[in-house]
Formats: sequence, structure tokens, C-alpha cells
Amino acid sequence: MSNMSAWSGGNETWFNMSLDEYLESQLGPKHLALSTVVPLTVVLLVIFIAGVVGNVCVCLVIIKNQSMHTATNYYLFSLAVSDLTLLILGKFLANQFIFPGKNQSVDLLTQKSK
Repeated sequence: MSNMSAWSGGNETWFNMSLDEYLESQLGPKHLALSTVVPLTVVLLVIFIAGVVGNVCVCLVIIKNQSMHTATNYYLFSLAVSDLTLLILGKFLANQFIFPGKNQSVDLLTQKSK
């Protein structure tokens, strides 16, 4: 990569670094360490499973029990359905609307092996 001059902020010194070095100094590494990725994945998977199971149970209890058909429980039902929708479609929605142009799911499917 080409070298670029960057201002180092407080100490008023100029220095030369490659574009990759500059981006890493400003944004952090491109990839997280495996020791970070594995626990984060486990925590997010537990949150996902607990959210899906819990919200499905709420919906089933409200649907099955006639005594649960009240305005408050209908509101809780709609919240559970909304939560389920975000749990299931959250990754897709984040890729499409929060990070447009970075559709990682499609990138993984279209990558050619080296």
C-alpha cells in the first residue's frame, strides 16, 4: 500500500505509515482474536436461543389459555412476536440497512477458494 502522512494528535509529530497501518491504528485490527470470537459467539448464541425459546413459550401460553386473552396479554403477545422477528431477522436487517454494501452472507457464498 502507499505511504501516507498522518497527524498524531496531541504530540504534534508527523510520521509515515502505510494505509493498512493507519487504518489499523484508527479502527483496530481487521479480525478479532479467536480467544475473543469464541466466547462472544457462545454468549450471543445463548441469548439467541433463550430469546427464541422464551418468546415462543409466551406466545403459546397466551394462545392456548382462554383466560390469558386480555388486552395486556395481547400487548405482551405482540411484543413477543416483535422480539422473535428481530431475533430471527436481525443479522439480515443489520447487513441490509445498517451496513449497506457489506453483505457478508453473500460474500461468503460467492468467495472462491484459493
